[in-house]
Amino acid sequence: MDTIYADKGGNAFFRCPHCLYEREFNAKTLQKAGGMLRIKCQCGQIVEMQIEFREFYRKSVNLYGQCSVLRNNATYPINVHNVSMNGIGFSIVWEAEIPARPVDPGDALMVRFRLDNASKDLIERRAVALYTDGSRIGASFLKGQFDKELGFYLLR
Repeated sequence: MDTIYADKGGNAFFRCPHCLYEREFNAKTLQKAGGMLRIKCQCGQIVEMQIEFREFYRKSVNLYGQCSVLRNNATYPINVHNVSMNGIGFSIVWEAEIPARPVDPGDALMVRFRLDNASKDLIERRAVALYTDGSRIGASFLKGQFDKELGFYLLR
């Protein structure tokens, strides 16, 4: 199943994988329905799509870093899976001394990771954990911070 992304206004761009027909449409009405969509293309093929509604583009990455949980001052090694201007998705690299659930939703965090660009920029951001799903953690960066290096990185 393919994923398409809607912008702030709810506009999304469909491209049929069979005939390459393209069309922009407003997907805002589908946001509350979970974003699942079956589109019947003009070529007759039915395409199942997942629509993601995000304020900022999220880039898939494979970066190494650290996450400090501020409530207990514990620091864990992490693998960063995706990043955007306002959030991060990562998993903790499990070691024997790490507790079964090291991060809970609502925890204040400090995340540090290096970008895989030519200058290997260090990104350090305060964040709050939004969800934990097994070993995966999703966090939102605190507002008011901006990293121009991260912004340029996401554009390339």
